Amino acid sequence: MFDLPLMRARTPRDYVLVIKKNGRFDIDELHRISSQIRSIGLTIYDFIHNVRDDKAYYIIMYINLGNYIGSLELLENALSKLTGYNVRIYDPETDGVKGILIPPPTLLTPLLINNVRAIIMKESLVGILKLAYEEFKDITPAFLYHLGRVVGISLYNEITYKYEPKNIEEAVNYLKALLALYGEGIIESVKRVEDGYEIRIRELIECVIQKRFSLTFGSHYYRGLLSGFFEKHLGKKVKVVEIECMLKSGDLCTFLIKTY
Repeated sequence: MFDLPLMRARTPRDYVLVIKKNGRFDIDELHRISSQIRSIGLTIYDFIHNVRDDKAYYIIMYINLGNYIGSLELLENALSKLTGYNVRIYDPETDGVKGILIPPPTLLTPLLINNVRAIIMKESLVGILKLAYEEFKDITPAFLYHLGRVVGISLYNEITYKYEPKNIEEAVNYLKALLALYGEGIIESVKRVEDGYEIRIRELIECVIQKRFSLTFGSHYYRGLLSGFFEKHLGKKVKVVEIECMLKSGDLCTFLIKTY
């Protein structure tokens, strides 16, 4: 039986979803599957992918069923048809998850970082941003930038430890999947420019929330996140500038990342 630690306070609607495949899951499959699961109203809090035993590979997701009122069997069948994979859903307190090798605790530990991010972004970021701008006022951008930078460093360490990307483009692909998984934004493009990189992100949640409260400060948390992420890869200090923001027009935020 799995010892599957739920990384957040468990509610009666929290379950473990397991997807089985004979071969490895690539990042595009993970992105597609997570989008399909979220499209029917389920919430994904955390995941591990390419866990394997001697028979198959697995994606393990910690989910909340939201307003779904049908049976688990019916939901399993629907998700299996939707994703094209063998999907099973378990209650971790009563069922366990049999027949799969659990990764060592050292591999599960980094998920705490993602879960804290998921809870902040999905459940608390609205309040945190509003409170930060009301209480900290002028120092809020620096506070959010530093917070984002710490998270960016942690994310890079997690991605390189778990997936061993060959280059920054591959590492950013994993970052893209994580942002999409938690509904934080959609990385549209990453391209090399002189002395650095340009990243375009659609529907960035930090700016979406500011629009809701008629704020126009721009993105500081994600400038920090990109700074920490790229500094760890390049081994140099970087400067991240938001050169285009959805708060001014459209739904895209564009960041220029350069070393100095």
